Amino acid sequence: MNKAGTSFLTKIYYSWQFRYTQPGRLLFFGIFFSGVVGSVTVSIPIYHLFIGLILGYAVSFTAGALFHPRVTMTAKIPETITAGETAVCSFHLTNRSRLPAYDVSVGIFGLPSFLKQTAYDATVPVLPPGSETTVTARIATARRGRYALPDARSYTTFPFNLHRIPGASCPLRSLLVLPKYYQLESVGLPAVQKYQPGGIAYASHIGESLEYAGNRDYRPGDPMRRLDFRSWARLTRPVVREYKEEYYTRLALVLDTHLARGLRRRPRGDPQLESGISLTASVVEYLSRREYVVDLFAAGCDLHFLRTGRSTSYFEHILEILATVEECTRNPFEVITPAIAQEIGRFSGILSILLDWDETRREFVRTMNELSGNCTVCIVRDGATSLPVETYDSRTVRFVFLEPGAIMRGEINSI
Repeated sequence: MNKAGTSFLTKIYYSWQFRYTQPGRLLFFGIFFSGVVGSVTVSIPIYHLFIGLILGYAVSFTAGALFHPRVTMTAKIPETITAGETAVCSFHLTNRSRLPAYDVSVGIFGLPSFLKQTAYDATVPVLPPGSETTVTARIATARRGRYALPDARSYTTFPFNLHRIPGASCPLRSLLVLPKYYQLESVGLPAVQKYQPGGIAYASHIGESLEYAGNRDYRPGDPMRRLDFRSWARLTRPVVREYKEEYYTRLALVLDTHLARGLRRRPRGDPQLESGISLTASVVEYLSRREYVVDLFAAGCDLHFLRTGRSTSYFEHILEILATVEECTRNPFEVITPAIAQEIGRFSGILSILLDWDETRREFVRTMNELSGNCTVCIVRDGATSLPVETYDSRTVRFVFLEPGAIMRGEINSI
């Protein structure tokens, strides 16, 4: 179909979705059917009905065009929101005309999938000339992701609520819907601290960093930047500052997004993957409240890697990554295994959240366990795994089995 035909159909769809309210659509069908019936009958009441409906529509359209909202509008919407919650969008309206505006509302039409405008805070009955007001709209979110929002439009349905007469429009920025998470009471993770060479680059505000321990006499080979010149001047001999070394608990958190090719892509996402992402977010929220440094490895079509510091702000950064992670049908463990093995010596332990247990995942866990010796594996699956987990020596690896439904309902308190 050519561009002209596509543009025409787009205008028809826009008029039907935006221009006409539910009563207006019923009026349209009433005009159509009364016209059809009137064309095959000589009954006078049918003609009266047809003419009455046409006149009612004409009066509504003329009054709405005369008093359409000549307003300016600014919008304030949240940057992020958690899936399942409702985003509250505030719109500030100012009437710049010399006529009052009646029944002014704001709508966001053409929202992406998984977003729906649920209700309005209020419709302004009358907006006098030069006056200002605020109208609030609510957007329900059903699934995580980053969504580009269409322009918001002010409109009026005055006088008969049959059709919408548009006013000003306002562009909206994208909305980032974060994955749902729950507060865990405990997570069985290692509390062993390891020395982190150069760790000051990763440690920011919480926990141990390079702390001043005292002074001592200068020895050949000491870095010049540690010389304490005030003490040198007072003692008449070179003195250097000493600092404590950096030890803290660093954890590798691995999220598996690999799904079998035979699984059909679902509109709302695979429940196993969504549950695994929710569990990962819950674990990160737990770790952000404690003395842990987290390195996130999200194994998918693209390897998402985030190295965090010892500050509570990394929780928001990880949520932003988890919000946009998609399922992957290609096996990612050939890529993720070398990435983790390169820095395995710094990790106090590895927590893997897997969606299944097969040959490739078993080989991945075996390699990680041989290198670190401290692995915890959470298998998120409803039903039997591809391979029985009993075939693996579980004496050296801690396994936790979780159902996707229990995770999404918030029934998991500890792992």
